[in-house]
Amino acid sequence: MSGTSPDSVVYPTVPYGVIPQDQNGFFGEAGMNRLPLQAPFLKWRKAVANVRTGTARAKLLFVGDSTTMGAGAGTGGTTNLNAAFPRCFPARVATILNQTFVPCSFNSIWGSQNAPALLTYSTYDTRTVFGTGWAMSGGGTLGVNFIRFTSGGGVATFAFTPTAAFDTITIYYYAAAGQGTFTTDVDGGASLGTTNTATGSGFLSTSFTVSAGTHTININAQNNGSLFISGIIPSLSTTYAVDAVLAAHYGCTAANYNSAGSFGPLTALRAYAPDCTVVNLTINDASQGTNRSTYRANLATLISAAQESGDVVLMVGAPPNNTVTTSGTLGLYADVVYDLAAQYNCGLVDIYRRWGVYSNISADFPYYDALHPGNLAYADMAQAVASGLMFQ
Repeated sequence: MSGTSPDSVVYPTVPYGVIPQDQNGFFGEAGMNRLPLQAPFLKWRKAVANVRTGTARAKLLFVGDSTTMGAGAGTGGTTNLNAAFPRCFPARVATILNQTFVPCSFNSIWGSQNAPALLTYSTYDTRTVFGTGWAMSGGGTLGVNFIRFTSGGGVATFAFTPTAAFDTITIYYYAAAGQGTFTTDVDGGASLGTTNTATGSGFLSTSFTVSAGTHTININAQNNGSLFISGIIPSLSTTYAVDAVLAAHYGCTAANYNSAGSFGPLTALRAYAPDCTVVNLTINDASQGTNRSTYRANLATLISAAQESGDVVLMVGAPPNNTVTTSGTLGLYADVVYDLAAQYNCGLVDIYRRWGVYSNISADFPYYDALHPGNLAYADMAQAVASGLMFQ
């Protein structure tokens, strides 16, 4: 399959909209998502089976660029990012899975998605309030920034109000000598416990149980050292589900996910250990003209790290409404994605083939700008990705 273009890959011919399935994958006509024959997806299928049998929760991670974190889907502001978090396509994938396939929750926070480069994070994700000394900062990790407290700000609180009910809180943080402690409570009540992030090293987690319901989670810095919170995942112990987590990076290329430093994206990804990772990293490398051999190597490194714990779905992203698409450049990078999907037995969802050039879809799925789809277009992307995850 190496060196072939998307148009030359041969798939079984079926009536449009009919998706035959065999034990290894599924296939559709041009414009449908296609998965390679070699992709058994045993880890993801086992994770789903664990949820359905009440054995364990599953982890579904989304990484990618601005079209992953929902740029263009919001209610206003820079790149239409105001309140865009619940409108991103991963949020819609989680809804589709939850309604039609397996219980799925999109109730977490992980990193900043690089939103603070354009607006305050709380404008993008209205579930959050940052007290004195707290900010999305300390870049270079999975999801770009940590939820970080800088010592000297006094005893202060980061507040997070998930939209769905929960009775369990899992907080992921980076531990290192000389860092501070925090307490956790809900709704301003009694402390659930104290966590010392100077104990241990690397990415660790702590969990607390509370009464089932909707609550505000408060992380209270004790002003005795810096804190680096990676993410917070609330869950309901009475309902096993897939936890869908967004860790995107506005403006990124595949290289931005390639750091394996002590708190880099690959290190954090390995520590989180997702059962399936959806990777949407095409349009910025194509737009910036990244050497395709370099692009291939960067993407392969990310795939290998994600496959240590789970399966991988690769995406060819939404085609920009500019010469990157019309000149055929995007297709050259799509070639690389197809080759890697075959080499590493990844799933594949091709939005470029699904939509074609912008003029094909503009009447029904208008973009916000030349690079970013609008709300309806993201909903269609979500349907494609959800189908790929369901028909494994």
